[in-house]
Amino acid sequence: MARATQKSGFEMARRPNQPTRGTEAVLRVFHVQNAQWATLYLLRKFNINARDDLVGSDFGRYLKYKRPERRGGKPFLSGKTWKTQHDPWRAISKTAFGIDYVKPYRARDPDAQRKLDNHCKMLELNHYDSDDNPTYGWDAYVQRIVSLAYIELFQSVYVQHKENFTEPPNEDDPDIENPYKEDRKTEHNRHEYVPHLDTLDNGNAILIFDNSHTGSIEDTMIAARKQWEARWRRLPFYLVYEGSHDVSNDDQMALQCMKMVLADIWKCTAESWEGFLDIADTHISILEDKIYEEPADESRAPELWTNSSWWLKLERLMFTHVDVIRECQANLREVADDPTDSDVWLEAAPGDFDRLSNRIQEDLVKPTANLADLMYKSVGIRDSRHSLQLSMSMWRLSWITFVFLPIVAACSFFVGFELVLLQDL
Repeated sequence: MARATQKSGFEMARRPNQPTRGTEAVLRVFHVQNAQWATLYLLRKFNINARDDLVGSDFGRYLKYKRPERRGGKPFLSGKTWKTQHDPWRAISKTAFGIDYVKPYRARDPDAQRKLDNHCKMLELNHYDSDDNPTYGWDAYVQRIVSLAYIELFQSVYVQHKENFTEPPNEDDPDIENPYKEDRKTEHNRHEYVPHLDTLDNGNAILIFDNSHTGSIEDTMIAARKQWEARWRRLPFYLVYEGSHDVSNDDQMALQCMKMVLADIWKCTAESWEGFLDIADTHISILEDKIYEEPADESRAPELWTNSSWWLKLERLMFTHVDVIRECQANLREVADDPTDSDVWLEAAPGDFDRLSNRIQEDLVKPTANLADLMYKSVGIRDSRHSLQLSMSMWRLSWITFVFLPIVAACSFFVGFELVLLQDL
């Protein structure tokens, strides 16, 4: 099932009690869920696929690859940001970021024909069934969310921001060619698409491209028509009646709305991490019960090493998310043209992810390392006990040999002597 929605776009985000305001939306939020046709349309509408070095980037190519990268046949988790770009011809600024994240799904029922591709499957986790018995219960898959923002300048999240006034470069400047001129087509690039400025979307916008492994709109990070989408429909209400935000004009209102939407995206990401870590905690507790019950059982060793590898990958992904947040903060300040606004954009996100990073370390990495250490020590104690038993057996054998070897030697001498005498007879 595929869906593409636009919040506060088709339904204009107007300030309450200002019916005389223009028809242009203050901000539009496009949330695209598993809809390739909508992605392709928006790539063209916002000129995201532009090949010109002045106004283009590789964001469009990144966006088309909905699945995370694979290295050595396994998913490679990553995150990426795109530096702020200014397009004076469209009077916009733009920046973007994309992140991979881990989404847990209930383990597939063999009787249910739920066709899931294992291309992005990362790990398997245990849980307790209805009878409170440990069993295989979760599959964790890697998914990707991309966001782009335009600030009327521009941000899989994509942000675009509209500038108040930007004078385009002089048309006579030979070093800076207008990328939107029709006559820039030559014999070598006559088939190149050159968009018309009046056909492009040059307003304030945030584009969120959200894809799920199952293709269901309920399995994306930001579920359809749930908490976050409902909140975004009412942004002007929250801004005006909370009274803590500057909404004195449309530009300020657009910036405040952008701050709230982008902060919500990272809050939703943090909630996704929380849900996954809760499941991972249960998995670790089951593993602890099994190992503490018989710590010297070496058959659990492969599971421990696999878990250790998973947790280290998740920890690296968490560090990647933290780095993306910090880079986004700098890019968004540049988009808003406010270099001193250092603690407003995504203000709570670094603290949330630092806390989650600490939780991975304390609840996953360290307990697994402790279990491995316990197993090593238990195996060492068992081997030492076996060595002592073997040493005791060898000691007894040595004493037996010490006592009986001379007797056996003497007996063999006399028996041999008697045999000689019998031969003489």
